Amino acid sequence: MGTLYQAARERIRKLLMEVYPEEHITGDYLEKIYQLIEENLQEVTCSLTKWDEADTVLISYANSIISDRQPPLQTLHAFLKQHLINEIRSVYILPFFPHSSDEGFSGIDHYQVDPKLGNWQDIEKIGQDFDLMADLVINHVSTHSQWFQNSLKGESPDKDYYIEMLKVLFFYINRGIRIIRLPQAPRIVKLFRELAELIHPDCVILTETHVSDGENLSYFGDKGNEAHMIHQLPLPPLILYTLHTGSSKHLSQWARKIPEPGNEATFFNFTASHDGIRVRPAEGLIPREEMDQMVEKMQDFGGHLSTKINADGSESPYEINITWFDALKGTHRGSDDLQTERFLCSQTIMMSLRGIPGFYIHSLTATENDQEGVEQTGKNRSINRKKWDWQELMEKLNDQGDPAHRVFSETKRLMGIRTSQPAFHPDSPQEIQDLGESFFALKRSHETGEAIRSLSNITNRQQEFDLTRLDNSGDLHDLISGRDFGADEKTTLEPYQTVWLKSNQRLAQR
Repeated sequence: MGTLYQAARERIRKLLMEVYPEEHITGDYLEKIYQLIEENLQEVTCSLTKWDEADTVLISYANSIISDRQPPLQTLHAFLKQHLINEIRSVYILPFFPHSSDEGFSGIDHYQVDPKLGNWQDIEKIGQDFDLMADLVINHVSTHSQWFQNSLKGESPDKDYYIEMLKVLFFYINRGIRIIRLPQAPRIVKLFRELAELIHPDCVILTETHVSDGENLSYFGDKGNEAHMIHQLPLPPLILYTLHTGSSKHLSQWARKIPEPGNEATFFNFTASHDGIRVRPAEGLIPREEMDQMVEKMQDFGGHLSTKINADGSESPYEINITWFDALKGTHRGSDDLQTERFLCSQTIMMSLRGIPGFYIHSLTATENDQEGVEQTGKNRSINRKKWDWQELMEKLNDQGDPAHRVFSETKRLMGIRTSQPAFHPDSPQEIQDLGESFFALKRSHETGEAIRSLSNITNRQQEFDLTRLDNSGDLHDLISGRDFGADEKTTLEPYQTVWLKSNQRLAQR
């Protein structure tokens, strides 16, 4: 238990007044808040920065890998320790508490771990080897869902319920969870951030949103003083479209306009998630007709389409339900034999962009569409929520002829390269370069002056490239292939090949 000094008390009071009318912030209510905070204050050692180039996140359900020998959380921990201890820093465990439906997102008791998955000790053991990330699913913690709905409407949420939310938040922090994902709840994110950091300065608040790109960016607040991190929602459909069509036009146009989040906030980059590939964030970025054509092809690749009902009663695409690996089994022309190359290109582009990269476990394992799961549950999202049997998965990952082996091993290798390069620090600026629609190119620059140029051939054909177009004065080294290039060379990029080029001091000194 700690002491909350007067300056902090006054800061909290002002933040509460941004959420509630002043007459609602009574002395008794403030004392309840102050007491709750003091009960959870403790002396902690914090990092000098919240993130760096070594930050990576694995996204997984507690039971994405199962074994007869132990509870799922222990199986997940064993997999992480054996295979990803050097590549992954944070583990985002999707809802693990008792629930009524929706695979955990309709939680019944956020203070408990579903006994079918394990217990808090299992989670805390994972936290000894990795940073932990979890969801605070506000709209399902109890029957008071009106609290959440009011916040979405811009109305003041129930004050007493807010205290209950803080109790859950502080409970998570004290259990070792450092990244906490909040749903879209305007007017409270800033307050949650301030109080979470008060309990543990290393805490990071990530917002979960289902909105357009512009509205999503608003969750950074004024100069990055609300959410620490927001999802790059348009990234999955834009990368998919880019590799589907062989044109980087829309991806480059969007990426060129990404605003600077400041040093107090960053982006969470990802390609696949447990839900699906949401279409709405790409509205206005990809023409509707072109999006419809891509959606139709995803259905040809075994995917399903979830729709939403519009105000006029019509339906429009909301989410493509398909595994990321199968979404990349071909282009707008149909399936081909470049699925693995195309997949790896998508991950390399995602890792190159400013922010922290996230990897869904079924992308790392090159999981194919789980049609059996869809038939069993009747839910489209089950297509990308397969539960791997430990032995079956190990056999695939160890089989050098299986695409899962190459995807897993090569993605791990790319992670290792990336995490050793300061230019990939989440705060390092990025510059999108126009080198033609057949390429997606960007430059990341660190404050030390070190720079990396990421160049991806996003087509299914070889592409010749003149390195003088990079406006680089010296010789270059490709971190991925290990090749050296003279500044005035021409090179050929294979279909979906990416190079990470940096100045080659060794060649320059010859």
